Amino acid sequence: MPHDAKTENEMLRQRLSWAEGELHRIDMEAAHMAIARREELAAEEAAKQLAAQRAAEAVALEQHRRDAWLNFRIDQCHEAKNPNDAFVALMSRDPYSDIPESVWPPNDGPENYRASVAAVPTVADPKIETTRLGALLKDRLGVKI
Repeated sequence: MPHDAKTENEMLRQRLSWAEGELHRIDMEAAHMAIARREELAAEEAAKQLAAQRAAEAVALEQHRRDAWLNFRIDQCHEAKNPNDAFVALMSRDPYSDIPESVWPPNDGPENYRASVAAVPTVADPKIETTRLGALLKDRLGVKI
């Protein structure tokens, strides 16, 4: 028998080592696929939420446009020779019935109805970091308050 012949135990250990490596590779591949799928689902959900938010904003903006026309027409009633009669005439019909499509009244527009929130930079307060909540936020999330 040659000297480099492997015993049955050595061959089984080699196969076991290969099988463990293969299982580890399969586990890692499955984990990477699961992570990629979660990220894909999260991106799809974020896209759905953004679309729903934009749709809701479009509906709200259209209502603002219609209301702006009503306000414009009420302002015109104030300028009429007889404001009360003009207002009664306006309100005795559907005041929204003849509003132009996709057009804003003079001197008005969507920029007056969209909210812009500016983020104000903050300065960390070292006193807050000594509280239990501040320490937790700093240690776990790296947040400085």
